[in-house]
Amino acid sequence: MGLKLQDIGEGESVYENDSVRILVRPDIEGWMVECDRLEFRFLAATRPELDGPIEFLAHHAEEISRLQARDTCSLTRDVGHGLLADVARMPGGFFRVELRKNGGVRVGTYEGFINRSLSSFVLGQATIQGAEMLADRYRGLRLGDAMRDLAEEIMGVPAVPHGRNFAPGGLSDAAARSWSRRARERHVPGITPDLAVNIRRRLAEWSQERIEHRSWMASLPVAVAISDRAGFDLVVVSADSRPMFAWSVAPSGLPISVTGITSERRTFEEARRRILLGGDPRDTVITLDRIPASAGRDLIADSGKIHEVELGFVDRMMKIIQAGRLPSPPISSAALSISDTAQARVTSLRSPT
Repeated sequence: MGLKLQDIGEGESVYENDSVRILVRPDIEGWMVECDRLEFRFLAATRPELDGPIEFLAHHAEEISRLQARDTCSLTRDVGHGLLADVARMPGGFFRVELRKNGGVRVGTYEGFINRSLSSFVLGQATIQGAEMLADRYRGLRLGDAMRDLAEEIMGVPAVPHGRNFAPGGLSDAAARSWSRRARERHVPGITPDLAVNIRRRLAEWSQERIEHRSWMASLPVAVAISDRAGFDLVVVSADSRPMFAWSVAPSGLPISVTGITSERRTFEEARRRILLGGDPRDTVITLDRIPASAGRDLIADSGKIHEVELGFVDRMMKIIQAGRLPSPPISSAALSISDTAQARVTSLRSPT
């Protein structure tokens, strides 16, 4: 489970072993850890706050590999009330529990999969989650608990409600009551009181609010607003002469954008990825231009008002700028470059005179 640490330049590091590759990089609001294999992204205000997530990812990657590699299996149990339960563990960490009358008519199901990594981090362990269905006439007979027990038995990890603690899906009021009752009788991760879970949940809420909001923010109005208020220049990325992405650039050269990335080269790579998503890069001319803040207002003349959440990001950036807490731009290991798969013209990114 030991991790090898490698400095890959521009302030970024990689922790790696045979099971996982974890990227740690500076972010405009702190520090980010990313693990593509486990679909995990976590933002922390300080670098030491990432030690816990990094340690978790190293352990969790091995555990997920073990859980997903197990052979498929199935069993049938009598759960009373004239019902049988068919239980199956399927490839890739999926499971299914099906309740049926002795005559074969299905009256309930519980099916799902190993919980997502962020939820497992919050809960402190691997879990399963899924969706339940039960015919009305069989409600109130504790059959939901019976299905969860069987799922836990065949999967080997605890079941938790979906739609809570960053598990996907939603939870009905009736299901919430059922899970609360279950937690009064046994330990249910995320429902049974646990101080460590509460702390990780609060950290994850802080992180995910910023990550999720950034993911859909429009870069142009945000960058223009920051530059307008701070007096910083703009770098505009255009596709076939149409402005598509932008970031504000501090006097130090630090890019300030909705990506949070502090490397100019990596910010451009992410902008290019977003612009070309689903398109043919061979047919697109990418250009970059650095312009003064005043010229940026024309870029958003017809785009309407900036969204409230985007304004929240702008406000946070202005507090960081005004407090003198902008991170230093990393020393680039390579000049800003453009892949050979796209034509490009790069106007000087030095401050215009």
